[in-house]
Amino acid sequence: MHKKILDHLNVAILLFDNELVLTYLNSAGEILLEGSAKHLVGCHADSIFHSSGTLLAQLQQALKTQEPLVGRELNLTPSVTVNCSITPLIENNQCAEVLMELQQVDRQLWISKEEQLSSQHHISRTLIRGLAHEIKNPLG
Repeated sequence: MHKKILDHLNVAILLFDNELVLTYLNSAGEILLEGSAKHLVGCHADSIFHSSGTLLAQLQQALKTQEPLVGRELNLTPSVTVNCSITPLIENNQCAEVLMELQQVDRQLWISKEEQLSSQHHISRTLIRGLAHEIKNPLG
């Protein structure tokens, strides 16, 4: 039942052991990493995040400190930006596994930038209209 739930999430779920070897990957993770779970499970985090030193460093830090970490707008690849949440899973006062959640935010960032540009365009148009009115009809 848990696997079924995890496979239907839109967030990529990756589970690493205490050696940072991938032990589980859900369907969203397969899509995000562009590889099958069959191919990626068993790979070390170095090979999975070879183009993202930041994600690898955060994963290693969470394992070392046994503290959860959150990263915003990190580059998974040059064209893919993600928000990241890393949670060490502690058993017997030791970090047994590390759970990583990755959510792609490229589209949200693009929408946010478009909304900001639209707002700036509207403000500029209002200012220009007011200025044109004052040029045409001076206050005296």
